[in-house]
Amino acid sequence: MVAYLSKHGYVGVGRVLAEAVPAREFRIGKTPLAKLRLRAPKILHDSDDLERCEYVIRIEWLVAKKREDALWKSGLFTTQLVRASLDNQPKTRRFIEDNWKIRFEELLAQCEQ
Repeated sequence: MVAYLSKHGYVGVGRVLAEAVPAREFRIGKTPLAKLRLRAPKILHDSDDLERCEYVIRIEWLVAKKREDALWKSGLFTTQLVRASLDNQPKTRRFIEDNWKIRFEELLAQCEQ
């Protein structure tokens, strides 16, 4: 997974550790999100409606940057979609790999083992 922050650039690469769950079911350790001081407290909106609520995934961050350290240059792939694929974006993948010294092929191979 690659994280992109609108108007800043790419800010992380992570490995998805589990399927998405409704935000009301997500835990940090044993603590539900509702018991934590969140920067985005509205993530729990519509928590009783599985069609409208937010879903959360557990990520192991391999690269995590602050917004001021986001990776960006003109011509790279971007989208307003919440979920997008870099499968057909070799220039963007190569730029991220070269700058953060990672190889997506190696990460994918580790997931298949």
